[in-house]
Amino acid sequence: MKAYRSFLFDRWVEAKRHAQVSEDPADHRAAVDAYTAFMRAHLSSEERTRLDLEDEIACLTVENGRLQARLHTPEEHHG
Repeated sequence: MKAYRSFLFDRWVEAKRHAQVSEDPADHRAAVDAYTAFMRAHLSSEERTRLDLEDEIACLTVENGRLQARLHTPEEHHG
């Protein structure tokens, strides 16, 4: 497990360095994702599962909001 955490730490450091000189949001997202993976590696399996489920709930909540907004937004008609 220590080697895996070390790998994740190195990946985070590299992503962070790259993001520091980049204006690309994807590079900053990669740094966030690498940091999240590194920090979650220190949690128990149950804690990681709980956070994964909370992340999934958050994504589904956002998607649900988008779909509801589309249902309540009048469609534009071109013609």
